Amino acid sequence: MLLSKANFVDEEKNAALLNMNQDDYLRKQVQPNIAKFGDKWKDIMETSKSANAPRENVAIMETPRIIYLDAERTFAQPHHRTQLIQFLTRVMSHLKGDYAQALSYVSGFLLLVLDEDTVLDIVLRLNKEDKYVPGYWKEEAVAAATDAYVFRHMMEHFFPKVATHLAKLNLFPENYCQKWFVGLCTQILPFEALYPFFDNFLTHGYTYLFQFGLSLIDMLQDELLAANDFASVFALLRLDPTKVIITSSPPENTKLKVLDPVKLINHALDFEVYDFDYPKLRKDLFEKHLKERLAQAKAYAEQAKKEADDSDDDDEEGEDCEICHEMFPELQCAECDLKICEECHEKSKGGKHKSSHKVTPYEPADEDDEEVNKLTSEVKKL
Repeated sequence: MLLSKANFVDEEKNAALLNMNQDDYLRKQVQPNIAKFGDKWKDIMETSKSANAPRENVAIMETPRIIYLDAERTFAQPHHRTQLIQFLTRVMSHLKGDYAQALSYVSGFLLLVLDEDTVLDIVLRLNKEDKYVPGYWKEEAVAAATDAYVFRHMMEHFFPKVATHLAKLNLFPENYCQKWFVGLCTQILPFEALYPFFDNFLTHGYTYLFQFGLSLIDMLQDELLAANDFASVFALLRLDPTKVIITSSPPENTKLKVLDPVKLINHALDFEVYDFDYPKLRKDLFEKHLKERLAQAKAYAEQAKKEADDSDDDDEEGEDCEICHEMFPELQCAECDLKICEECHEKSKGGKHKSSHKVTPYEPADEDDEEVNKLTSEVKKL
């Protein structure tokens, strides 16, 4: 558990994950009571209806580049990034290669107060059990997009004026629900609200995500109805800090919309959402809103792949040999600094480049490569 380290908050004060550490909540409230926070979640998961099945032994997969980048986006310190990289690789291996970027924040947040094995058990159960969010963390998160339309259906029931207003502005629910559902609010709620949010989510499961969204709509409905452009409404729904602040100690004379974290989290439970026929809603709304779009996207991807396979241009980054301007450059000349293909190197007799020049294999530059390579090196040392 990361917060068991006395200097963790100081080390990670500039980390993206700690952006929502308002009023130094982690140091003042969580660190002194770290066992209470962690034990509560373990108790909730152990007493849920689904049995905690023994974990399957799996071969650990090779870490993909995206996990290195996500760890870099989540933590500031290399040793914490390395720990998260190793953990996310374990998660992805258990999920048979499925991975979503939101897992980095969700896992990092849980690791603040829980050990790695407990977090792994929780994440795998969230992904597997019907009570929670199975399918949300797939590369193609159809389950999360479908539930976004279920939420819009509920909004039409509870807040028809807001639902109509959002529809007129062409806001797709899978966009504004993404950080609530897939990210489990880890990127948008301050820790003062995020910890009780997880209490309720782990207790009630996916239905609490709908209830939270309805609570948020209720508390923002005046601002939403007054906003007449896509960007303003979208910013409100994503809890953009330039529009909304969630705090129990609001600054004086603020012009921003202030939401009380206790009311936001607890008011959610006032919404009766248990009588909806979720299997039928999910099936019907998928057929209505997503099935055709997914088929079109798949056809487009297949066509693009076919065109790429048929193309003679093997240039992955749009770069060409700087002599023939046709072939992909496999070599970099150390003397004339040209990027050239092997054929031009072998045939060059005159001009700027000569076949006698010293060349090295050409590798396209990537602005993220240096940091990724550092992280890769650190992981391999362990």
